[in-house]
Amino acid sequence: MGAILLIVIIAAHLIFDSYTLFNCGLSTIVVIISVCMLCIVSRIKLKDAFRYSLYIMTIFVSIAQLILSIIADSKFANNNSLFAIVILIVSELILILSANHISKQQINH
Repeated sequence: MGAILLIVIIAAHLIFDSYTLFNCGLSTIVVIISVCMLCIVSRIKLKDAFRYSLYIMTIFVSIAQLILSIIADSKFANNNSLFAIVILIVSELILILSANHISKQQINH
């Protein structure tokens, strides 16, 4: 799925003049990070409830990040969308690490 999204992103950059190289690069990074997050969720030992909720959360957050990367300003400085993407990525990591820690504690007891 990630490879298909990357092909669509590159095609959009080649077709649309308003879809700048900055937005294309940002979207590509978002897709790669999202695929990595989904791989992390699938690899770590989690209880089923944690795993399914993290899958759903990761998919929705990834869609939000992709939309933010498409509508982001074409500059690095003072970019609210870029800041929101970073905050979402950090929040995802914190939730995944927390779920992993809680799941490990429950498995050990």
